[in-house]
Order: sequence, then C-alpha cells, then structure tokens
Amino acid sequence: MQFRRCALSQSAREERADERSSGRRPLRRAWISVGLMPVILTIALISSEVIYRSAGYEPMATVTLWFDVAVWAFTLALFAVPSVAAMQYGREAYRSGDRRGWVPMLIGSLALVLVLVMAVQAIASSEHL
Repeated sequence: MQFRRCALSQSAREERADERSSGRRPLRRAWISVGLMPVILTIALISSEVIYRSAGYEPMATVTLWFDVAVWAFTLALFAVPSVAAMQYGREAYRSGDRRGWVPMLIGSLALVLVLVMAVQAIASSEHL
C-alpha cells in the first residue's frame, strides 16, 4: 500500500513538473524575443542604410516617397518579427496562468508602436522628389 502511494505521488509530481515547464516555455520564448528586439532593430536599420546606398542615394539625400516608404516597410517588417513573437508568447504564457506574461507582451507592443512612430516621423520630415 505504501509503495502504491509513492508511485501515485511520483506521477503526480511529474505531471506538475510537466505543467510548470510547459507553462514556462512561452514565457522564456517571450523574453528571448524581447532580448532579440534591439539586435534585430540594429540589423534592420543597417540593412535599410545599405539599401539606400545600393540604390545610389547618399546620406541626407532627397529620395522619392515610394522608395522611402518601401525601405521603412522593410525595416518595420524585420522588426515586427521579434516584437510580434514577444506579444504572442507573452499572451500564451499569460493565458496558461503565468501572470508575468503581460510584461513581454507590453514591451513588444510598445516597441513596435514606437518604431512605427519613428518610421512615420522619418518619412514625414524628409524631403521627397
């Protein structure tokens, strides 16, 4: 009888450990995504500068509106990957019961909105042909 109780409690402990580890996985992925956001933003901005220069534009040169919008859309698309992942995994962690998931969800959404505002401001303030 004693052995049976130990076996049941062992399996119950394993189930609880599985539940905790599966609940932590989305939170861990959300924080990894948050950590990747500055790296991806740097890569996106450097690659957008490379696109401008490969098209023959010098820094602070007057560019066409469609080209400026296309380059910023590319930058936003690159940056959206880790920020949307942070929002998605944060929401998944929050829904699984880990209330800490709202923090990466908030960071991802605010960062994406701020980069979008930066893109709109950059397009609106630059001179276009």
